[in-house]
Amino acid sequence: AIGAVWAISWQNVLVDFWHWAVLGAVFCLGSALDTKSMRLPLLAWALAVGLQGPLAAVQMALGKDALFVETISPSGLYVNKNFLSEAGMVASIIAIRARAWWLLPLTLMALAVPASKAAALTAVVVGLPCLWFVIGRWWFRTGLIVAALGVAGVIIEALTYKDWMLTSMADRISFWANSLAMIYDQPWGVGAGNYWANYPLYNAAVMPTADGAYTILMRPDHAHNEGLNILAELGFQGALVFGLMGLSALWRSDRTWWPILLAVGLVE
Repeated sequence: AIGAVWAISWQNVLVDFWHWAVLGAVFCLGSALDTKSMRLPLLAWALAVGLQGPLAAVQMALGKDALFVETISPSGLYVNKNFLSEAGMVASIIAIRARAWWLLPLTLMALAVPASKAAALTAVVVGLPCLWFVIGRWWFRTGLIVAALGVAGVIIEALTYKDWMLTSMADRISFWANSLAMIYDQPWGVGAGNYWANYPLYNAAVMPTADGAYTILMRPDHAHNEGLNILAELGFQGALVFGLMGLSALWRSDRTWWPILLAVGLVE
């Protein structure tokens, strides 16, 4: 809220304030729960996400905007298929950790049906280290190394694709690079919800924003990376508070739940 003093738009700070107020309330509520009491709320959330999987499958069969108007289909009740797939990935980890095998087919459907490359890559990044420590046989670890090399090859191929500047990845790279300039100029933050208002000043600060991502009718309203977005809007002091909240959650949690926290962090 203090950022409203120097923000370009103090109205945007007030509009975005509810987001952080809800996050703080949920954090306080979660801090009062132990592992046993959190099981039911987590499973309820995972079930809600899992039920989106069959719905997304129906939407995929019927065509874009079937049942609901969406930004990127199929996404169930989510506005974007990537959001559904990312939530499905975290919900699948919850189902596995809670040994709720009856729930796993639904959560995996929510992960797989949208065919989100970002969520699939995150699932591999989270899953490989977990499996490495769970299964210690040499042949299995060798297989994980081969799989990791395969994933690295896919990433390199995507980055060296001759028309990659026409993909959404190019948009994100330009957002990230120019966000660093925004952070450098205003380390105290531009104010909550003010990334959108400040981006025109930085649209080519480090590299020109990709064609189609910045026009007279369109500009990014966030950095497409939670870490950079928090630094850009809330500054280092806000990032410090946010980091302390994360460390507190990690410290208070049962270590067997750490893969879930890691998954959430990587998805963000």
